[in-house]
Amino acid sequence: MILVNATDKYQIIRAPSQTVKKTSTKRKFDFFFGIFKLLYLFGLDIGGKKSKKATVKNCLSVFNLRAAMFHLVCVNLTYSMFLYDFRKTEKTVRKVSLVRKVPELFTFLLWYSVYYKRNSIKNLMSRIHHVNQELSLSTTTAVTVTGFAAILVIFIVAPLSILLFESEETLLFYTEYYNFGVRTFGAGVNYAVTVPTIFAYYFYIFTFPACVCVLYSALCLTLKRALVAHASLARAEFAGLRKRHLLSISGRYGRILGLVEHFEDALSLVAFFLSFHYFICVFYFLNIYQSHQESSPYAKYVFYGLYGIVSYVGMAMFASSVTEADRAARRANRDLFRRAHPGGGEGQSTDPERAFALTGWGCFTFTKSFILAAFGSILTYTLLLMQLD
Repeated sequence: MILVNATDKYQIIRAPSQTVKKTSTKRKFDFFFGIFKLLYLFGLDIGGKKSKKATVKNCLSVFNLRAAMFHLVCVNLTYSMFLYDFRKTEKTVRKVSLVRKVPELFTFLLWYSVYYKRNSIKNLMSRIHHVNQELSLSTTTAVTVTGFAAILVIFIVAPLSILLFESEETLLFYTEYYNFGVRTFGAGVNYAVTVPTIFAYYFYIFTFPACVCVLYSALCLTLKRALVAHASLARAEFAGLRKRHLLSISGRYGRILGLVEHFEDALSLVAFFLSFHYFICVFYFLNIYQSHQESSPYAKYVFYGLYGIVSYVGMAMFASSVTEADRAARRANRDLFRRAHPGGGEGQSTDPERAFALTGWGCFTFTKSFILAAFGSILTYTLLLMQLD
């Protein structure tokens, strides 16, 4: 129906029914899009060559990184459309919403980097096991620490993030999405789609990067223990050094160094995206704090900022410890070579100042000085925002 204004006969005003119909069509498309991504996530590959029934066994076998990445992108698109429907009148909140989408982008890139390097990571795990056997090291400590950290992340960080991020706009999104599904398809179907979608959103954004951070830190801890053990054995054999001992020590350090280089090749890209994810989390917290009107921000924003700072500093500290351990191992090898070859020569190849350093895809190096500089910049910017407020 079209209404004509009496004051201006050429002015056309759309009836409310047309706007409602347009919005209803858009939301119906979003709802079917949500059903499609959930079917894809739980094992029903629509249009694929290897379609399987969505049974429990097939769900566990088909639940892979490819489906998870697809699901993450779909959730981001759908969630963004609903957020902008309710926030289009507030420019500040729209800007914050854009900043909030950047960590989700880096989370997707993190998924892709892990999936792209999956074979290298598997090979790295087997090589670490062989080196630990050669050095008579037990992996119980690293496995225990990793297990406890994973339990902490999955059962505490993820539920806490869901509870803290229950804001008004999110509740409005829940209510609108749920009411539309009840009117169209019934309560049971919409509940089955909405709840897993929202839970998967927070699970991927918070839990997966935290688990990758725990894995990266545990592998760095294992490399550090291997280098420290090699340096200790080299110093213990310093008194009774013989030529065959020298060759054995040189070959052992070469294998450990090859392991570290393989670690750098497999996880350098992962560390790059993971570091930027945590940097953006901190930037999001600072952006929220800058535009916050009250004296103290909400607990969820403080949690987001601490989550990024603590995770990044912890990951970088473990990576920098590998550099320190490698420098000590090279120093021990240099002393052995100098005793075996007083004239120099081979000892120059083990200069401790040329220690191997883990990097983030070659863009930055994980050292203690870099950590302090980055952390000092964050604190300085935070104090500046507090003074401006």
